[in-house]
Amino acid sequence: MVKNRTKAGGWLFLVEVLWVMAVIFGISPYLPEMNMLENTIFSEVVFALPPLIYIVLTKVKVKEWIPHNRLNLSTALMVVLFTALLMPVVSWLNMFSMIFAKNYVNDTVGVLTDMPLWLGLLSMAVIPAVFEELVYRGIYYRTFRGKGFLQAALACGIAFGISHLNFNQFSYALLLGVVFCALMEATGSIYATILSHFIINGWSVVANKILPPLIEALQDMQAAMGQPVTTVTDVFTQTELFNTLRGYTVVAAVSGCLAFGVLVWIMKHCRRTDNMRQIMQDKDTDEGGRTFLSVPFIAGAVLGFIYMAAREIYF
Repeated sequence: MVKNRTKAGGWLFLVEVLWVMAVIFGISPYLPEMNMLENTIFSEVVFALPPLIYIVLTKVKVKEWIPHNRLNLSTALMVVLFTALLMPVVSWLNMFSMIFAKNYVNDTVGVLTDMPLWLGLLSMAVIPAVFEELVYRGIYYRTFRGKGFLQAALACGIAFGISHLNFNQFSYALLLGVVFCALMEATGSIYATILSHFIINGWSVVANKILPPLIEALQDMQAAMGQPVTTVTDVFTQTELFNTLRGYTVVAAVSGCLAFGVLVWIMKHCRRTDNMRQIMQDKDTDEGGRTFLSVPFIAGAVLGFIYMAAREIYF
């Protein structure tokens, strides 16, 4: 049994970052070309391996560690509503980060458009939702939970954000990492975060399927009516980004406030209010130190940021 899980969590994070860097530079160049499904499975296994070794070595009882209350239909529908209200905030952060960072998700648009919907959902929504929630909300969050909810959620958010290996996705993955911790505590179930994660990723897949035909139909209609044809580009100019952000800020702010209200509603519905109050205050005095930050955790974060910066500049 590990006495100081916070420190162990810092080492886990550093080891995972080093392991991922080793795979990127030392193993991936020698692997055969993979399709999207194969690449997704490979990537998720790579990220899951250090945490899996960690729970084996520390003899973690997974069923006791990871909350897995059954979701009833009403709670599941609330989670769907919460996620729908959260998505404009995610979109705003995505657009904001595009001012200074490349959107690597756009590179997958062509691939998603050409593949069957079910395969796109399996590759981009089902597998990532299950693997990443079990790893980051199931293992990372619980590892740092001795520091209290806020610090554990922030540590989990940072680790989750850096796992995406680019600044664009880091911007909203950091937020989602924290919010998903709150959702898991509000429902007492990791199934809630898996559902929410699946909806967010799945919507991107569905949108890439339905939007191109709709845009093409609109263009055909405009051409038939002799109107100027709307052109669509994957690349926004800085002016277009600023204008879109300015108009979208109010929508994202209102939607975010409503999402918070629904999260409170979910917490009350699941009768988890007292639990939430308790974890906001509880800290394990045996964990040592004031914060989750440790030398290995900071080192892992610095290495992650260096890689993301180098990727923006050189790759």
